[in-house]
Amino acid sequence: MIMKKNISLTSEILILIGFGIAFLLVGIFFGSRLQPVWIDEVVLAEPAANLALYDSFTSAAWYHQNAQEFHVSTSFLYTVLLALWIKVLGFSIEKVRLFNYVLMLLSITLIWLFIKKLPLIKFSWLRIILVVICLLPAGITFIYISGRYDTSCIFLSALVLGAFLIKDAKIRWLTMTIIGFFFPLSGLSAVVFATIFGGILLLFNFQRFWREFVALGGGFILGMLFLYALYSTNGVWDDFVSLTLGHTVASANLNRSVIDLIFSRVSKLFYQKDYLCGGCLHPSFPPLLLLLIILIFYELLTKSFQWRSPSFFALISVITIPTTMCFLGKYPLYYSWMSMFPLIICICWSFNNI
Repeated sequence: MIMKKNISLTSEILILIGFGIAFLLVGIFFGSRLQPVWIDEVVLAEPAANLALYDSFTSAAWYHQNAQEFHVSTSFLYTVLLALWIKVLGFSIEKVRLFNYVLMLLSITLIWLFIKKLPLIKFSWLRIILVVICLLPAGITFIYISGRYDTSCIFLSALVLGAFLIKDAKIRWLTMTIIGFFFPLSGLSAVVFATIFGGILLLFNFQRFWREFVALGGGFILGMLFLYALYSTNGVWDDFVSLTLGHTVASANLNRSVIDLIFSRVSKLFYQKDYLCGGCLHPSFPPLLLLLIILIFYELLTKSFQWRSPSFFALISVITIPTTMCFLGKYPLYYSWMSMFPLIICICWSFNNI
């Protein structure tokens, strides 16, 4: 089986470098053609361009603000990083979209380093296959070809994995706190994902991960305090709350019981499900889920199944993450990375153990 064959580390790195170059070339030459420009891309790129080209952190594309107000973004971090990118390379569709390709490539590099160093996966070809597969699911490709800010969330999540490689505990906890600070700045969806995923990790091994989870959570709090200070100082905190929670949350929820709210959320799962739970409906998910189920049955038949096995961790993740995200609001196609990355990594990890 080719997946369980090894090549030299130099050969593996050269193959991955070649793949990375090919990936970037696709972004350079075809990035502007793979996906039409759409509203999410405009409302993220326009304020970044204003900041880079005119030193004005404003936007005329957002419906909830006028062009003179300090900009409130779904991802402050992504907007600022994109502005720095535009400052260096200039502004065009190709250059803006290339930024996402670079972020994805950096994220995948960190994931490869994580699984190589631990090592979760001992076989070089299996690691190469994992890298390739991580970039192919529909929900993930949609993110980097369409200018979504989720690439910054993925990058921060990959940085957390990298932080686990730090052997000195105090430095590791400090690094976790620093990374955690940027999660709210990257988007509150990243905070929700990290909280859900962290909860699953604690369920599987509380003693091993609780200190890192606390350190990361401390960073979340500091990041939220920074956003509050930033937006309050510029008089747009209410706009941020409105953007994050929706205009009707305050008026609609104050007079409703908890039970009523729960039934309302559950009913949403059965209406507009293509949008709310679209992350579970894309064509990449069923084959990977089927492969996971086959792996679990194989482990049961060979009596090698364990409750803390990577296959069972993947099963819990692909149930818990989409369900929780749908319940909290939505789980569209561009959020599917939250369950796809754990699923792919755990499947390859399971193959490594067979």
